[in-house]
Amino acid sequence: MALERIGETAEGPVFMGELGEGGIRARVMSQGAVLRSLTVPIDGGRRELTLGFAGLGDYLDPPDYFGSVCGRVANRIAHGRFELDGETFDLDRNEGGRHHLHGGAKGFSFQNWTMVEGADGRSLDLYLVSADGEGGYPGTLRATCRYRLDAVDALSVELTAEVDRPCPVNLTHHAYWNLDGGGPVAQHRLKLASDAYLPTDPNQIPTGEVADVGGTVYDFRSGRRIGDADPRLDHCFVTNGDGLRPVAELWGGDGRVRLLLESDQKGLQVYNGFKLDSTGRNGERFLPLYGLCLEPEGFPDAPNHPAFPPVILRPGRTYRQTMRFSFHLDG
Repeated sequence: MALERIGETAEGPVFMGELGEGGIRARVMSQGAVLRSLTVPIDGGRRELTLGFAGLGDYLDPPDYFGSVCGRVANRIAHGRFELDGETFDLDRNEGGRHHLHGGAKGFSFQNWTMVEGADGRSLDLYLVSADGEGGYPGTLRATCRYRLDAVDALSVELTAEVDRPCPVNLTHHAYWNLDGGGPVAQHRLKLASDAYLPTDPNQIPTGEVADVGGTVYDFRSGRRIGDADPRLDHCFVTNGDGLRPVAELWGGDGRVRLLLESDQKGLQVYNGFKLDSTGRNGERFLPLYGLCLEPEGFPDAPNHPAFPPVILRPGRTYRQTMRFSFHLDG
């Protein structure tokens, strides 16, 4: 499982690592801590389940955060501003010059992490130091990301962070899933363990309301086709329960692959890729609804909503998040 040097950026060499053999096989890149590929064995070959690019250069300015770890704060912070302990902090306004998105212009997705092979031979460990003031955030932050094969059919992503000054921290993983191996995901069926979601304004900023999903297109409790949901689906769902537990199931349109997501977070951002417009690893076009993101997280814009669960990390404490993707094949 030796790391392969695949290129270089201004921050240094970029490496690729691989996990797995006969079952799921994952390829991870140090740039952006990106899950660059995940394949499963089907019909004597291998099916690619994630969207991605062919070359390193396509990941250096990722417009859609393909497969990356997002931070310091994933999702949006309204007007790129928050108050903490009586001080106001102004952040990068990298979404249309109005709001802060996924950690800003120098968020974790845009940085080259240090990557090493895990001692157990079944994991890849990545490390990042985010400097004081980066993106407008206070203090130095040290983050880790571990990709680990739990079993022949499961990949875990474990995230941690520590700070030397109080700072909001809300990380996520931004893979685009397509369980059919290509084409639109309109026929994929999604089931969520969620009774409520966070309505948003036209800029996709939470209004502060926590709304019941009953009787809406956001009710995925019994399963719903992506094509029958909100065509601009990009919302945070409040997941039921606590601790690491099942929060989402996704079935491909052809019924061959099922994904089970377990998470220990209170929120799950579901994005149907309605903004996609890119060229993928094999020259295929990634168009709207060609991939579905399932992003475990705390609530978006939480620093500006006192009623939301807090996302402030203070010195001496460690932020931890675990998500597990299990893949089940039919036939």
